[in-house]
Amino acid sequence: DNTNQSNISVANAVANWSTLVYNSSRVGSPATAGNPLTTGSWLTQFMTSNPRPKVDFVCVHWYKGVDAAKFKSDMSAIINLYGKPLWITEFAPQTISSAQANPTKYSQTQVNSFLNQVIPWMESNSMIERYAYHDARYGTSALFTSTGALTSTGVTYRDAH
Repeated sequence: DNTNQSNISVANAVANWSTLVYNSSRVGSPATAGNPLTTGSWLTQFMTSNPRPKVDFVCVHWYKGVDAAKFKSDMSAIINLYGKPLWITEFAPQTISSAQANPTKYSQTQVNSFLNQVIPWMESNSMIERYAYHDARYGTSALFTSTGALTSTGVTYRDAH
């Protein structure tokens, strides 16, 4: 759904889906850049297309700041919308470009609090099968320093498990 990435239509994705999943025992949905909760989103069109594509879990990206309640609400809404478990394949307070432009948009305290709330929640939620933090490379959303050492965010992410 992102013109700077795959930029494939729903119809083209559905038409080629069976070839992609032919030998797969489990398959995740496409991970879209757009919000899957938006009415008429690319993912909703894909998931409700005819024929209905085989999807065993929904892949999600989330970059909406440090509001843990919003994160939990969004993930719960996606689970309820599609009735499938989630793989949160990318999440962080900021994208790389946002963190590069404003590396301290969120304080370290805010980022640490966010991670300390959402990680235990994800760990205890049976509908969230996998998750991966996306290293924003800059500022308080970065996991690693330029030399590869863990940042405070990296330490918090490691220890919150």
